[in-house]
Parts: sequence; structure tokens; C-alpha cells
Amino acid sequence: MSARSWLRRTYIERDRRERALREAMLAAGPACADTDAALFTAPDVFEPEPVAVRQDREAAAKKICAACPARTACLAYALAIRPTEGVWAGLSATEIRALSLYRPASEPGREVA
Repeated sequence: MSARSWLRRTYIERDRRERALREAMLAAGPACADTDAALFTAPDVFEPEPVAVRQDREAAAKKICAACPARTACLAYALAIRPTEGVWAGLSATEIRALSLYRPASEPGREVA
């Protein structure tokens, strides 16, 4: 198999997995579906958001996520897409990136000393 075909297959598989995770999240009935999306996302790049305003917005979004029936599916989707902005499953994009870096030692294929 050539590197080009391997890369193409890898991208297709990743896209298929992300699409399935997104569909599962939406099927679970996310609480954010009926709220203003701006609460869960950062403002436009050209509109700076003061730190205190961002913290208040994220706290309000996280409160909605706390009782969301789609929270687990949303987290799985967020870990797959690794968002750079917004609140997903009650976590900020920074918190999701931190989770993405963590790999348990018991993960299959990893050597444990």
C-alpha cells in the first residue's frame, strides 16, 4: 500500500468515526440544541472577549451541560475533533485538550513498567 493510499484511507476512517460520534451526540438530545449557540462558543475573532465575560459565559454553558443527556456522547465527539474554542460536555476547549493528552497506562498496546 502506498503512503498516499494509506493517508487517504486514514482520513476517510477518521471522517467516518467523527460523523458517527456527531450523529450519536445529536441523537442523544443535547440540552444546548434549544439555547443560543453563542453561549457555548467564543465570539468572533475580531471581537475580543474580556476574561471575566468569558468566564461567566463558560460557567453558564457548563451549568446547562451538567444536566445534559448527551454529555457522554458530546465528550466522545469533542475528544475526537479536539475543538479549539467553546464549551463541550461541560468542559472548555482547553480542558478537553488537556484530557486528550492524558493516556492511561493500561491502554492497549502500551508498555507498562
